[in-house]
Amino acid sequence: MKASDHAPQSPAQPPHRPRRSRQVPYSDALVLGMIAAAVVLISTIVFTRAWLSLAAMGLCGIYTVAAFVLVAGISMLLNRLIRNDGGDEEEQYPVLH
Repeated sequence: MKASDHAPQSPAQPPHRPRRSRQVPYSDALVLGMIAAAVVLISTIVFTRAWLSLAAMGLCGIYTVAAFVLVAGISMLLNRLIRNDGGDEEEQYPVLH
């Protein structure tokens, strides 16, 4: 038997996994806003039959701009909160003795 066979074992360490980043670029938030705006534009044109009235088409434009601003703004705000979360600190695991 070797002396290293009787050496005390170190406590089990959790496997090191690289941290996945929860951050996305702000351009992705703008793309999400554009997709939402396109969906709102198409659906409001179809459901309000906006091709019959110029006033209805104007309202579809207002709804589209509002959808873009709200969706892009909320996703940018959430992204900013995630970046300032402070989650970059090393996670602590309980040590069992």
